[in-house]
Amino acid sequence: MSKNYDSWEKLVRAVMRRDQLRQIALLDSASTRSSISSSRSSTTNNHPTEITPISGSLIFSLDGMNGNKCYMLGARELLIAWGDNTVYWNWISDPDSRFAEVALLVHVSWLDIIGKINTGILSPSVTYAGYLVFKLAEKYEGLKSANAISKFVNDEIADSEAEKRETIVHLQPGYSGNGQVAVRRADGWMEIEIGKFYVDEGDDKEVEVRLLSTKHRKTGLIVEGIEFRPEFIETPFVSPQYVGNRRRNGRGIFSNMRISQYFGNKSRFSSS
Repeated sequence: MSKNYDSWEKLVRAVMRRDQLRQIALLDSASTRSSISSSRSSTTNNHPTEITPISGSLIFSLDGMNGNKCYMLGARELLIAWGDNTVYWNWISDPDSRFAEVALLVHVSWLDIIGKINTGILSPSVTYAGYLVFKLAEKYEGLKSANAISKFVNDEIADSEAEKRETIVHLQPGYSGNGQVAVRRADGWMEIEIGKFYVDEGDDKEVEVRLLSTKHRKTGLIVEGIEFRPEFIETPFVSPQYVGNRRRNGRGIFSNMRISQYFGNKSRFSSS
């Protein structure tokens, strides 16, 4: 009986996910063009466009520079090893999150978080990056570094050099070693790039970005989700009103703007 229930539950989840993607694909083109126009008219202020909830754990927006599509997957949309086991992870609310729940790491040695998205719903001819959006609890440990990798799912040709793209990332800000280091966002969360990939015209493939660390005991990581947006573009999921409220409430404001130079796409995946 339990096996039948598990199979039915998986089927329901798959159907719900398919319906979510259908809603995204059917977004009114005229509305999208209007949003892009609005986005470009406000480029000088780098204001984000309207944020559209697709579901309780998936939101959509356009970047404020070029009107490219951006998506944020809430923690419930991610594949988190042992994420449903309360011995290792708890699901809690956070007043600073756009989602009803975020994932709090109780303790694990094997930290494995995967976010997947279909390239068919992204803007073509754009290099995208996936960013883990997270916080550190007051008490945390074992979160200095992890491995990050991106790959196309079920595509042996595109994935032939996936291991070469593996990079080291550091979740604790201020780390001076090699690799990507987490930065603070204007909304009070932190982010770290965990993979990037190029979307060709006409692409319709599934891509995943992954954070993996299998050494030492870890605790105190709070995961809001994974954000997919064009590389070198600030997050469009922070409204000016929200930043203003944080200022009035006396909270620190940090910018996640990076000064980077882009040398063009050498391949569909880009190395850090």
